[in-house]
Amino acid sequence: TPYPTLFPYTTLFRSSPTQREIVTRWSDGESISAIAESLKLSPARISDEKYKAIQKLRQHFGTDANV
Repeated sequence: TPYPTLFPYTTLFRSSPTQREIVTRWSDGESISAIAESLKLSPARISDEKYKAIQKLRQHFGTDANV
């Protein structure tokens, strides 16, 4: 993966490598459309995977904070 330094808590929850990459790139400021284009996936799919990963983070940390 081109993003080896994922933010620390991504390793604490169960997610796919793709979800980790999406959330990391998105949190670094990359747009959903740019991520979708580079991964050759639809923006809707990227948004869905990001949502699933964030839900896993919320579940892990027991928070309802807006991310």
